[in-house]
Amino acid sequence: MGSNLKSAITSRAMVVRLGAAAAYAAVVAVFVTIFPGETLATTLLYSLILLALAEGLYCSSSARCRAGEWLIFAVCLLLSVGDILNIYYFTTAFDSSPQLPHLQNTDAATNYYVAYKFYTTHYFSPPMNTTPIYRWLICSLWRVTGVTVAAPIFVNSIFIAWAVIFSGLTARNVMHDYRKSTVVAAMGMTAAVCYYLNSGTIILKDAAVSLAVAMMAFAFSHLRSGLSGKRNHAIAYVSLVVGGVLLSLFRVNYILPVAIGAVLLTPWTSPRRWHGIVMIAVCGLLWLSTEHFFPSGSISFRVTTYVDGYGFGGAYFQEETNRDIYYGIYGGDYFRLPIWKKILFAPAGAAVQFLSPFPWNFARDAVFGPTLVWAHISYPWYAVGGLVLFFLFFLWWRADIDIRLWALWGVIFWLVPVYMFAGAVSRYALPVLPVLVPLALTSWRSRRKKSFKVFSAVYLVMLTAALVSAYIVQN
Repeated sequence: MGSNLKSAITSRAMVVRLGAAAAYAAVVAVFVTIFPGETLATTLLYSLILLALAEGLYCSSSARCRAGEWLIFAVCLLLSVGDILNIYYFTTAFDSSPQLPHLQNTDAATNYYVAYKFYTTHYFSPPMNTTPIYRWLICSLWRVTGVTVAAPIFVNSIFIAWAVIFSGLTARNVMHDYRKSTVVAAMGMTAAVCYYLNSGTIILKDAAVSLAVAMMAFAFSHLRSGLSGKRNHAIAYVSLVVGGVLLSLFRVNYILPVAIGAVLLTPWTSPRRWHGIVMIAVCGLLWLSTEHFFPSGSISFRVTTYVDGYGFGGAYFQEETNRDIYYGIYGGDYFRLPIWKKILFAPAGAAVQFLSPFPWNFARDAVFGPTLVWAHISYPWYAVGGLVLFFLFFLWWRADIDIRLWALWGVIFWLVPVYMFAGAVSRYALPVLPVLVPLALTSWRSRRKKSFKVFSAVYLVMLTAALVSAYIVQN
């Protein structure tokens, strides 16, 4: 009787999953029909691969539950719809083809057409820095799929879907709360930040960077948490190495704050300190590898950018006219300021990075793709950010040492783009979201306290005042 019941439940679950996949494919087909770009067959294939890989990663974890499966389903569907809208805009809307799309974002266009040159000329010189790596990977992807704008976009969607999953698993380890509902809540909180999810629908390397940081954060949280088991440790070490390699290829200057995290999170007085030593060693090996393979993009070179901002695109950002007014606040030449002045101005830069992108003028960035309208819906981030602030002001001092050190690392990491760019490039802080989500989730569990209610009211008033002031200044 028991075996029959179990078999019936399994069969029913399989029918539900197949029905959900069919509904998913139907929604994708409807959107492709209304917004044609890439062929229906290709789009369906890529969308189903996205769903299969995301659900496969989640279901392989011990946190698997039905609510989590449906959440990942919703994330993949949102990403697929966003991909379809952007592909339509890059192709059919401008009478272009999936092979030669119309890309108005300078970074996306450069990535795509340099990769196209590599592909058509069969030429790729050994890079002196890491900048061409993303374009080379697009070119390599095309060796499998053929030239199409859809391939790199859907790969970025896979990266972001995976990053959302790693964010949930990280929160479980940091909070020492191994209930499946904790993982689901953390994944939902991460996916709710529109700007974060949007990075999986465009042709920029931000999605790969987000996955890299999410994987390393998961590895750090797991190795510090004290969980036993060879399989668990193997997964953590694989995540550490893969995430580290991705980070060294796509945003090498972030290895410095990651290395700081490895030192902070190593339990030096515990037998588990060997895990921390391995984390530090991996960061050191990444340092040496970039020094050897990419001399002009090495970490030594990138470290100098913390002193001279012109070394990491400072001159480029300084010349962008849409930031002239903002950088004028700092005398018009922020990247030449001495270190002490950049630190002095950090609170202003942190406020700008926290509030950006502003939740108005939604059409301003739409030329880069329709999903950029979605990215301007910043209210979920304001909610998550407010919860993080509540943790830092009210809960940090009485939390256990593990989460206090984790919070310190998250703050340092989030402030790196503030220091380097005065907070003007808020997307550079997006990869840090999985590090901050455990703090936000911890605060949410204190929502019944009087201090939380008072803080929420004050925060809402101050946020409203800041947004109104920013709107007046911009207009």
